[in-house]
Amino acid sequence: MGMQQIFFAAAENLSGKRHRSCPAFNPTFYTTFAMAFASIYPAGMAADGGENVVVRDKKLVVGAHAWYSGQRDKKQTAGEREMFTAEHLIWMVLCAAFIAGMTVLSTKKRWSLRQAGYVMTAICAFSEVSKVMSEMRASPAGGMALDPGALPFHLCSLMLFGVLYITFGREGRARQAVISFLAVMGTLGSFCAIMIPTNGTDFTRIYAYQCFVYHAGLLWFCLHLLLSGRAELGAKALVRNLGLLLALTFAMLYVNGALSAYGTNFMYVVRPPMEGLPFLNLDRGWYVYLLRLMLLGAGLVTLFHLPFILRERKKKREAAGAGRSGK
Repeated sequence: MGMQQIFFAAAENLSGKRHRSCPAFNPTFYTTFAMAFASIYPAGMAADGGENVVVRDKKLVVGAHAWYSGQRDKKQTAGEREMFTAEHLIWMVLCAAFIAGMTVLSTKKRWSLRQAGYVMTAICAFSEVSKVMSEMRASPAGGMALDPGALPFHLCSLMLFGVLYITFGREGRARQAVISFLAVMGTLGSFCAIMIPTNGTDFTRIYAYQCFVYHAGLLWFCLHLLLSGRAELGAKALVRNLGLLLALTFAMLYVNGALSAYGTNFMYVVRPPMEGLPFLNLDRGWYVYLLRLMLLGAGLVTLFHLPFILRERKKKREAAGAGRSGK
């Protein structure tokens, strides 16, 4: 079916009148036009999951791939446009104030790990409820469904499972490993998320609140783990954390592959979080990009552990020296 017929059908749906003429439009306009009308008619979403925009039963419908890709591209473009704008700077100041205030409060009140975990669990709940309120899309099979791109498979989103385990799990080696992993990955990931607003900075959009509140809360919680001394970040922890990060990276290759029809980009292993980044780009192809991403991640994690490793070695030397002097 031609593009003009799509326009006629859509216009007829809106006004109840058949339009006999229509000026020529370019394909980009029609794609945007189709996305807009698909949101008006969620029940008419195409079930074939293709990229085509079609008319079915006098209703404009759009394939799932085109719909979800359009939503993803719109949010990514917003993030690129709003990075380090006045709104972004305001969000950064608010996040810094929240982190500082919560750090002072939790330190002054001497919150236990579980007490801090309860607060962070409430922040996680707010984040996920916000997703349900802002990221629901018309399902290709009818009804509504959560945008696959909003599933908790990004690195920072995966941290919420760690928060729950730390808060409600039993003491033990597994819990300690999760604490050490979350302290590092949560700090680095949440800091980058605040600096790079992939969800935009619009104060009228709930997903901006979800993004900044969650990552500010996560950064505070990770700082609490570090300042309270609960995170063990020696040489063994470095090897373990790098191994876990590598495993998650390869796991996300499969997850993104399974959800490729929806354009997901969990842990940014498919493409960069934004276009125009100086190091993380596709200028030399995807394999070079993935290698750079992994090297950057490994380098940042290693640098994060370095002060703790040096302190660990210093303590071992002091202990060895004290042992020799005591003989």
